[in-house]
Amino acid sequence: MPIQAVMKNGTRYYRYNDDGKLYTTMSEAEKARDNNSGYKKKKGADDKACWEGYRFAGTENGKDKCVKIKKD
Repeated sequence: MPIQAVMKNGTRYYRYNDDGKLYTTMSEAEKARDNNSGYKKKKGADDKACWEGYRFAGTENGKDKCVKIKKD
């Protein structure tokens, strides 16, 4: 996802991802994007995250469900 510039109360902030975390400088947002520090994968019952390109969709019969992310 590209870095977005957001104006809030007359101040420019930068945002990577839709989680709402705002950064004061573009370099902070780029660092978060590069390190994925602004995004945490949701883990299932087995405490493991889903594969790249998949997202956690809950647990069914004690097993985690990972579904493929649709790309537009």
